Amino acid sequence: MEWQPIETAPKDDLLLGYAEGMMRLVMWENGGWWQVGATIEPGWFVPTHWMPLPAPPPLPGEKE
Repeated sequence: MEWQPIETAPKDDLLLGYAEGMMRLVMWENGGWWQVGATIEPGWFVPTHWMPLPAPPPLPGEKE
């Protein structure tokens, strides 16, 4: 999948966000995009683009 404008992002899932050369795991909460796991001030990372997270690798013993 290609990067898409953040305005088109679904607001009910974790996403890979992009801004100013940085990629972060983000989620929509309280009216804005928040970096997951961060203890920084709101608004520090404001994504301009997004893409869905890839599927995880198979667990041991599972087929791909």
